[in-house]
Amino acid sequence: MKFQAFFFTSLFFLVYALVHSSLGIGSVQVVKTITVDKSGNGNFKSIQKAINSVPDGNSQWIRIHVHQGNYTEQVKVPTQKRFILLEGEGSDSTIIQWNAHTMPNDKERETAALIVSADNFIARNIAFQNSYDYKSHPDVGVAAAIEGDKCSFYNCKFLGYQDTLCDYQGRHYFKQCWIEGGIDFIYGRAASIYEGCTLNSILVDNGPGFFTAHGKVNLSAPGGFVFKGCKITGSGNMYLGRPWNDHSTVLFYETYMSDIVVPLGWDSWRQHNMSQVTYAEESCTGPGSNKGQRVQWEKQLSAEQWENFLGSEFINQDGWIEQQTMLKSTSKRLNSFQDPKSQPTPKSLNSFQGPNVQPTSKNADSFPGPSPQPNMEAHYPTLWKKIQKYQDRILSMTKLLENLYPTGHAP
Repeated sequence: MKFQAFFFTSLFFLVYALVHSSLGIGSVQVVKTITVDKSGNGNFKSIQKAINSVPDGNSQWIRIHVHQGNYTEQVKVPTQKRFILLEGEGSDSTIIQWNAHTMPNDKERETAALIVSADNFIARNIAFQNSYDYKSHPDVGVAAAIEGDKCSFYNCKFLGYQDTLCDYQGRHYFKQCWIEGGIDFIYGRAASIYEGCTLNSILVDNGPGFFTAHGKVNLSAPGGFVFKGCKITGSGNMYLGRPWNDHSTVLFYETYMSDIVVPLGWDSWRQHNMSQVTYAEESCTGPGSNKGQRVQWEKQLSAEQWENFLGSEFINQDGWIEQQTMLKSTSKRLNSFQDPKSQPTPKSLNSFQGPNVQPTSKNADSFPGPSPQPNMEAHYPTLWKKIQKYQDRILSMTKLLENLYPTGHAP
């Protein structure tokens, strides 16, 4: 019917407008590319000097493309250097190394190879390593400290031992990253989603060790670590997490857990009132996912509570992740870390993907177990309600007009 075609065409454009207005999606472009090359075949030999060249108060995306090589320097992105895209040529070939550990009166995160204090930061296809010799003298050595808001990491490696990744504060998104350590190697009080990531333990003895130490300070404060479709592997006896503060929040969803996860799952550390801590697991697989002997204070969340953590309302209310994923990759070497048990990632894979975007190659996803499928209702509940409301109105109007003009022609 002509009326039906007209109104469903109108519905399409209405939904399109709602999506773009609700998510704030517009034209996102890189206005400048700066190259870094150790041998001098770029604009700079030093990554830090390239970052220093970005104007203070910058409001447009600037790409810093780092050629392959080991760069021994501490890289700091200060608060005034916003909208930086730091791009390597593969996390096995472009590595930022720093050898430091905590000294008396030091802040742990000041030992990091990468310190990001600015908002709107992206890193992809690059590794951050604290090369401190933890085996001879165990101590804290941070690989990366993330303090800015709206920071994302794609196909990156974070290599250290104790406190590898300081996910300190802000909203952060990690996609297909490799994070390695032995003790509290993901810690902080940020609100972050880790999707399709590998958490690899390199614990040097039987431990125990701890994957996470989240530090949410009170009930109203934002924060929590959410692991979606991830993989836990490595050596030692590992707890999923222990609370840094009273309202520590860590969730594992559809994650593969090897047998290094201890049966209790979680450790109480120094906390006495575990009722305020939110630790939960759902639909996980693997020998370490058996919940038969888990601690009694592990939370059993409702479907609505899980949606609050897995949907857009948790960290992506303003659609910043989609905006950042619109920046196209120019790197020719997009292959990142390779899990020993997985299939190689095709070099043609565009590794810069947003939440729940499926790989462009059928053999590209090397992680076992199911990965959450795109779900408009789950990720954008407010937008979905708007779409449903207008869709119902248009369908009702269509039926009314069809009854008034059964031939499909208005007088």
